[in-house]
Amino acid sequence: MSPRLSVHVLLLSAAALIALGLLMLISVGQAGATTEAEAMSLAARQLKGVFIGGAACLTLAFVNYRRLGRWRWLWMAIAVVLLTLCFVPGVGVEELGARRWIDVPGLNFGLQPSELAKIAIVVFLAACYSNPDRWRGCGWRGRTLREVCIPLGVTAAPLALIALEKDLGATALLGAAVVTMLFVAGLRALWLVAGGLAGLLGLVFLVYSSPERTGRVEAYLRTMQGTATLADASGENMQQEMALQALNSGGLRGSGLGNSVQKLKKLPQQESDFIFPIIGEELGLQATLPVLMLFVLILLAGMSIALEAGDRFGLLLGTGLVVLIACQAFINMGVATAVLPNKGMALPFISLGGSNMLFCLSSIGILISIHRHARREEEPAPSSVRLRRITPCV
Repeated sequence: MSPRLSVHVLLLSAAALIALGLLMLISVGQAGATTEAEAMSLAARQLKGVFIGGAACLTLAFVNYRRLGRWRWLWMAIAVVLLTLCFVPGVGVEELGARRWIDVPGLNFGLQPSELAKIAIVVFLAACYSNPDRWRGCGWRGRTLREVCIPLGVTAAPLALIALEKDLGATALLGAAVVTMLFVAGLRALWLVAGGLAGLLGLVFLVYSSPERTGRVEAYLRTMQGTATLADASGENMQQEMALQALNSGGLRGSGLGNSVQKLKKLPQQESDFIFPIIGEELGLQATLPVLMLFVLILLAGMSIALEAGDRFGLLLGTGLVVLIACQAFINMGVATAVLPNKGMALPFISLGGSNMLFCLSSIGILISIHRHARREEEPAPSSVRLRRITPCV
């Protein structure tokens, strides 16, 4: 896929997903609505996020992405401050036992700092690993412990704050993006495997340290083993059971737009985490498969742009952002189809959520900037570390 074609595919795929999301939010909003204003309220809220995210996308598309790397410490500082505000009384908002949002003073506007922290972390790591000779030691070819651990140690602060917010999904998602960026940067395979295992053990510890998360995983395992109980269907696994019923009843062609039964039964988080089953029930497999293919196209187009970047910073930055969007989408659809344990995570471009829409559209803008400024003669690093083969060392 040529870079120019990749940009068109990226934009058209994102636009198609946003349009579908607005259509489904109108449908979901009609359930129980008594007035037209109530029915359109969800779509109206989403449109605000689209406009703000669109402005960010347009701005970032015309700004040279290399400037983001020069201010990497500022972005990290802003991310840490915003994440800390989630725990400040009167500013942070607690919902469903988690503190993931802040209220903007004087405005009727909420912000989820972890969405902005995603960009800050990816920019920071991409900048650090794009010019490895800046660290003392043996240089990037030596893959010294200090080179790898100093940037990772800095990113541990925002990751810890996100975990304390009880947002394990975002923590795991960022971990997957970090591992992918280290792989692309050429980290030794032994260190990559060791770090991945350590992260996996940490994830298991966090899961089993919470009775609620433990219950979800155990209910999922019983479902996979065919030993699920009625309590699972009405308790920990209730959302996934209702999601599967919606997808099964939709079949190939669906029951028709606005004719979902599960949304009338109040499927929890149907406007955000579980909007994919509503798509399947109302529009059928003929809509859910194209949604999956659109995210695959975004992944392929984004990686094509990253691989054609003019420097290592663009390569790593584009890779990290694309992985975040694609993994989030596949996890959401995996949870909705009971392939993965139940974990709340928005479906990019479709689910209701202004902060996530801002992150997704900002990522699209940065990818367009990478395409527009992909000039190899501007490579800042020495020729010895220019875009080498993207495989880990062994």
